[in-house]
Amino acid sequence: MIRDILKQELKPNEKKWLALSIARVIVADKKVLKDEIKYLKDAVTFLETKEELEQVLDFVKKLTVPELKPLSINLKLGTMMLIYVIRAMVRNTKILEVEFRELISMGKKLSIPDPMIKAILKWALELSELNQQEYAFYEWAEHPDKKPLTEERPGVFNDLLAFNE
Repeated sequence: MIRDILKQELKPNEKKWLALSIARVIVADKKVLKDEIKYLKDAVTFLETKEELEQVLDFVKKLTVPELKPLSINLKLGTMMLIYVIRAMVRNTKILEVEFRELISMGKKLSIPDPMIKAILKWALELSELNQQEYAFYEWAEHPDKKPLTEERPGVFNDLLAFNE
C-alpha cells in the first residue's frame, strides 16, 4: 500500500531522493549485505531514467554515501518516505548505529518534527526486534535443539533517541 501511494504521489525528484536515501542506508556501514540487495532492487523501481539508475547503483558499488539535500515535501508524504525506508531496512536485520543516525538525518531533511522522528524511530527499533525474533524462530525450526537467542537493545539507541530538538 505505502509503496503504491509513494509511486503515484511522489514527483520525480522525490522518487530519486527516496532511492538515494535507501542507497545511503545500505552503504552507511561501508558494506552491502545480501539481504540489503532486496530492498535496493525495490528502491530503483522508483527511478524514472537509466541515468538515475546507474547513479544509484554506482554509489552502492563504490560504497559511497550519496548526498541527500533537504527535501521540501508535505509532512504526510515525508513521513511515508521515512517509514518506507525503515520497513525496507528492517526486514530481517537489526538496525546499526550508523543506520540509526542516517534515519535521524533523513527525518530532519524531510522536515519531520523531532517528536515524530523519535516516535517513528522507537517504532523502528520495535519492528526490527520483532523481525529478528521472527527469523530466530525460523532458525529454531531448522535446529530445534538450539534455543533462539534474544538480544537486548543496545543502550546507544536510547542515547540517540535523546538527540536535540
